[in-house]
Amino acid sequence: MCIRDSLYVGSMDGNLYAINTDGSLKWRYSTGDSISSSPAVGRDGTIYVGSRDSNLYAINPDEPDGPLTWHYATGGPIWSSPAIGSDGTIYVGSDDSNLYAINPEDPDGPQTWIYATGGAIKSSPAIACDGTIYVGSGDSHLHAINPDEPDGPLTWTYDTGGLIVSSPAIGSDGTIYVGSRDSNLYAINPDEPYGPLTWIYDAESPVSSSPVVGSDGTIYVGSDDGNLQAVNPDGSQKWIYDFPLSTVDSPESSPAIGNDGTIYLGAYDFFAVNPDGSLMQAYDLPSINSSPSIGSNGVLYVSAVSKLVALAVASDGLADTSWPMFRHDLKHRGRVPDAGIPANVNAASGDSQVVISWDPSSDGSSYNIDWSTSPGVTASDSRISGATSPYTHAGLTNGRTYYYTVTAESICGEGGLSDEVSATLGITGPYLVTISPGDGPTGNLCPDTTVFTANVTGGAAPYTYKWIVKDDEGAGFNTLSPVDEQTLEVCPWDSVTTGTIAVTVKDSDSFEASDVINVSAV
Repeated sequence: MCIRDSLYVGSMDGNLYAINTDGSLKWRYSTGDSISSSPAVGRDGTIYVGSRDSNLYAINPDEPDGPLTWHYATGGPIWSSPAIGSDGTIYVGSDDSNLYAINPEDPDGPQTWIYATGGAIKSSPAIACDGTIYVGSGDSHLHAINPDEPDGPLTWTYDTGGLIVSSPAIGSDGTIYVGSRDSNLYAINPDEPYGPLTWIYDAESPVSSSPVVGSDGTIYVGSDDGNLQAVNPDGSQKWIYDFPLSTVDSPESSPAIGNDGTIYLGAYDFFAVNPDGSLMQAYDLPSINSSPSIGSNGVLYVSAVSKLVALAVASDGLADTSWPMFRHDLKHRGRVPDAGIPANVNAASGDSQVVISWDPSSDGSSYNIDWSTSPGVTASDSRISGATSPYTHAGLTNGRTYYYTVTAESICGEGGLSDEVSATLGITGPYLVTISPGDGPTGNLCPDTTVFTANVTGGAAPYTYKWIVKDDEGAGFNTLSPVDEQTLEVCPWDSVTTGTIAVTVKDSDSFEASDVINVSAV
């Protein structure tokens, strides 16, 4: 797997290796026996890997022999690769027939549980959107386990006709795909495992390889007779690629699908197959039984004998599907990703527009912006769907404040709301205020009264008003109405008084604008 600038791979010599992307050694960590388990990387960068010495290891990549490294002892060798739940819980199977749930903060603490099956677990667990854990066992069953009640009523098992070493894959509709040594590939409806939506595909040979799912729903899996099988979503055969007999070996490795649709699989040698089942390229790499990883830089990584090989390939990343490779993703978390919550959301004001930006969540595939002119934005407010960061929200009113939240979506649905942010447009001049006078008797004792009106254009109602009357000669003006209303009625005490009348208006967003006029009474 490739994580930023490092590759992590286990070896039969009992070491976990961290390798730089230029092929140089970064560090190695020694366990007590060979490693067949694939390492998984947690949210904080901790590496989890099983060993045939019966231990699950948690390794700090910055201090692989430091104080943050721990190991958890199971009752048998670990071939299974760990999965990481959305809450950080580690799930891993053991040859002692148990699936272990381990709290990484307290591996021997009360949040750790053990689920017993009837056979050795070499299959690696897969975690669905609702948190259900699916894992195959040597007892020939696929087990569906509720992590909150591992022995409770929501746990079921599905009986195949042979032991299961294949690791489950999960389709976009939640269907579980898994191979069995009884020569079948199973598609299981998790809500009705023995119901009408379950089908069985006859691969005509034991299936030790783990399936992956293409962008059109095609399921790809290797069979022990040396074939790559492509199966339509309805369970019918799409095509079979028969590897050359001179090079073929039982492909226990799993395919990986590139973002151009190319399928990569090791079967003694290494092959790239087109989506139509024709051969794209064969690579002379003997004894391939590991599953490939495809980096975003157009480099594929795969283990061959005692080497890690980097190949330049046509694909420049994984396919965007529900399960494009063994253990789902480059971090090998074995989990259908929830959407997460976008971080560092920011709203920057401009002229009649706001630019909203955010850091993508680790697993979000699309993003929505919810907005309002009042604080407390919810998903029921105005929505902009399918937005990308940065997004310009245009056509807005200067002088108003706009509030925003951002959500992410993934195959598991929509995640939670981000922190709310706001922006106020036109800070130096939110709206326009003009004073207009009007004539006419008012019935007051003061003659020659005049009514002045504050005319407001833009801004956010309601408004508050403050009038200020000043004279140039000291005689002053008599205000005949309150100074905090939209209109102001005045008259002079002296027929030659001159001065100014000003008004300041504040809108509901607390932004102000004002106007002033010169007046005289002749």
